[in-house]
Amino acid sequence: MPGRFKKAPLIYVTARIRTTPLPQLSSDQTAIVQQAMMKCGLVVSETSQSQVLDITQVATISSSDQKIETSQLTTSVQRHGFFNVGRTECLILAHDTIEWRASTYSKYGTFAHSFEKAIQALLNAVDVFGCLVTQEFILSYADVIAPKQGRSLNEYFKASDKILPLSFLDKDTNDVQQVGLVQITRVTAPKEKISVSLEQLPVKERKIQKYLPEALRELDNNFSMPLHPQKEWSDLDSNDYGLLMTQAGLLKNTTLKELEFSSTFKRLHNLTSDTFRLLINRPVCNEDWEYENSEGVH
Repeated sequence: MPGRFKKAPLIYVTARIRTTPLPQLSSDQTAIVQQAMMKCGLVVSETSQSQVLDITQVATISSSDQKIETSQLTTSVQRHGFFNVGRTECLILAHDTIEWRASTYSKYGTFAHSFEKAIQALLNAVDVFGCLVTQEFILSYADVIAPKQGRSLNEYFKASDKILPLSFLDKDTNDVQQVGLVQITRVTAPKEKISVSLEQLPVKERKIQKYLPEALRELDNNFSMPLHPQKEWSDLDSNDYGLLMTQAGLLKNTTLKELEFSSTFKRLHNLTSDTFRLLINRPVCNEDWEYENSEGVH
C-alpha cells in the first residue's frame, strides 16, 4: 500500500558500508577528498580521534602449571566527517567503514541519492577507493513512538501489549520507574537479516529524554548532528513512549567501483519498510501520523 506519513515518527537514519581497510591518504589526496565533498554540499570538515583498547589473553603451559598472560594495546583511531551546512547530513569515513547519516528525512529516494552521489564523488577524487572490497551493508532507522493525548503506547502496535518489553509486569506495581528493551533478529536469507529493537521508556516532566538507541549514538561532539523532534513530543501526557530501531543487514563482497548501489540498498530499504509496516497498528498510526497516499513510509 503506497503512501507516507506526514508526521512520521522517524528521527534518524544511517546507511553503512563495511569494507576492507580504507587506504592511507597523502595530504594532497586528503585535500582533494575534502574539495570533492564540498562540491557535494558537505562543506564542513571534522576529524574525530579516539583511543581503542585491545585486550589479548594468551595461555602459556609449562611442566608445572598453566598461566594466562594479558597484554593491552592502545591504538589511535581517526575518523573523518563531512557535513552539510546545517549538519543534517554527513559522510563518515572510518577505518573500515563508509557511512551516511541523516537527521532529516523526506523519502528513501532522496536519502539514497545523496549517499550514492557522495560515494561517486569519493571515487572520482581518489580512484583507489574503488578497489575497496565491501563486506556488509547496513541500513538503520530510528523512530520515536510518542502517544498522542488519549492514546496509550500499545495502541500503536499491531501486537498491542505483546510487543512491549514491560507488558509482562503487573500494572498495579508501585515502581518508581520502569524501563524495558526487547530485541529480535530474523535471518531472512543466507546473507541477509533484519533486526528490531524496541525500548519502552518513561516520559519525564511531559518530555522525551532519549531520542536515539545506543547503537546509533555518536559519542564525539565533533560529529554531533541536531535532531528535529516534533513539537508535540515536548508536551506529552502519557507515562511512556517507545524508541524503535529497525535495522537490515546484507553480507556482500564486491569492489566499491563495481557496487550496484541502487539495488543493494533498495533491498534493505524494502526489508526495513515491510518490517515496520508489520509492526504498527495501521488504523491508529494512519490517523495520528497523518497518512497520505503517495510515496513510501521510509
